Amino acid sequence: MGRYSLVTVLTDGVVGLSSEEFGRQLWHRCSTRKVQECEMCHWKFGVGSRMYRPITNGYNRMQRLCEDCVDRLIVRMVEG
Repeated sequence: MGRYSLVTVLTDGVVGLSSEEFGRQLWHRCSTRKVQECEMCHWKFGVGSRMYRPITNGYNRMQRLCEDCVDRLIVRMVEG
């Protein structure tokens, strides 16, 4: 998996992630309007899929992370 690590879970659907390239950012869950590729697992997801997108940075605003990858980051944080 990719270059992101979980910093915090703020609410259901909003998480704080960190990456070397973009630093700390807030990401929120959204529904896709076109086919998107997850930055971590590189799977393609169709229109209407639930994914996460960054809210706080214009440089990577087109990046998406699938719910499964974000859920795995949350589990890793909880487990230690």
